[in-house]
Amino acid sequence: MAHPGVNIYSGSCDPLGAALTFPTEFSFKKGKIFQHYPITDKRGTLYRDAEGAYQTLKKRYPQGSPKRLELYIRIATAKFKQHPQLAEAIAKRGGIPWLQECRHQTGALTKRFQWWEGEGTNSPMIRCLIEAYRRYQCSVLAQREPAPNPIVELEEGDVFVFGSNGKGIHGAGAALQAFGQEYHLELVNRRQPWQPGEEVIGKWAIYGRPRGYQEGHAGASYAIETKTDWRRKQSTPLSVIRVQIEELVTWANQHLDRRLLCTAIGCGKAGYSTEAIASLWLELEPEIPPNILLAPCWRDYFKQQGSV
Repeated sequence: MAHPGVNIYSGSCDPLGAALTFPTEFSFKKGKIFQHYPITDKRGTLYRDAEGAYQTLKKRYPQGSPKRLELYIRIATAKFKQHPQLAEAIAKRGGIPWLQECRHQTGALTKRFQWWEGEGTNSPMIRCLIEAYRRYQCSVLAQREPAPNPIVELEEGDVFVFGSNGKGIHGAGAALQAFGQEYHLELVNRRQPWQPGEEVIGKWAIYGRPRGYQEGHAGASYAIETKTDWRRKQSTPLSVIRVQIEELVTWANQHLDRRLLCTAIGCGKAGYSTEAIASLWLELEPEIPPNILLAPCWRDYFKQQGSV
C-alpha cells in the first residue's frame, strides 16, 4: 500500500516529516519529534543539527548556486549516514517515489525561504533530499561483498546469475560460461532434431529445452533475459529487466542458503551502460538480501556515487 507524501518541515504533524527537515532542533522544541539529530562533518566538527551545519558552511556560496545546493545534498547525505533509521523509514514508505510525493511548505514570508518551497520535485529542498537519499543508498550497496570476477568455479549452493537472450542461445559471454563450451559445441554440431521435452544438461544448469532457457532458476544458474532479439543490442527494455531483477531478489530472499553470484548482466552484449543497470539495483536497495553478490563494476559505480 502506497503511503501518501507529507509536508517536510519543522512543524510537520508527521514525525518523519519533522525529522527529515534540516532544523530538527526546531522540530524538537515544537514537540514534533523526541530525539536530536546532530551532525558531524569530516573534520570532526559537531553541529546541533543539519541546519546548524548548513548555516555555518553556506556563507561562501550564493543563494541558489549549484555549489550551495551541492553543500545541502552533502549535509543531507551525512545525516542519513549518521542516522540511518531515517533512510530506513523512507524505504518503508516507498523510497524515492514517496519522497517525490512529499512537499516543503512552511508559509515563509521572505523570498529567500520561499525559494526552497514547492510540491514534490518542484521544491529544491525535496530534489536535494532525493539526491541525498540516492547517494546514501549507493554508499550502502558499495559496502556489500562483490561477486568474484571472473567467476571460475562455484561452491556448493552457489548460483551463477547471467544474462540470456530470447532464443536461449547460450553462445557467448557469461551465458556460454554457464552453459559450458563443450555443451555448446554439442548443440552446434548435433544433426538430429530435438525431441519435445528433451533436456540438455549444461555446466551449471539443466535446460528444459536446448534453446529455450531464457530466464529464471535452473540447477546452479539463474538467467535474466537481457536481449529479446539476440542479434540486436538493448532489445529488452530496462523496465522488463527491472521486473526480472525484482523476481531474482524475491527468489534470493526465499533461498537465503544460496549465494547468488551476479555477472554484469545487461552491460556486455546487451548494450546497456553500467549506470543504467546499476540504477535498477539501486531502486531495490532496501530489499536486496545479503546472499546476492553484485558484479564488481556495479560496486565500483556505487562507491563512486556514494562518496560524492
